Amino acid sequence: MPKEKKLKLNYFVWGTIDGETKSFYLEPSELMPFMKKQNLSKSTISQVYSLKHCQGLSLAKGFTIERRLAFS
Repeated sequence: MPKEKKLKLNYFVWGTIDGETKSFYLEPSELMPFMKKQNLSKSTISQVYSLKHCQGLSLAKGFTIERRLAFS
């Protein structure tokens, strides 16, 4: 019997972060600590959490946060 695939949510961050060009994935539990470290406003944090499906948000700080869904 084939294993049932489940959708997994994570966030892909890419661009200039802390003065360096980077790209990486964050688990949902890692997202808030990252956003706090980057001093994002409450409004921006709310916008990130409001992303649907596979949308992204480009920030004036020089990086983008994308909401990604993948089968695990």
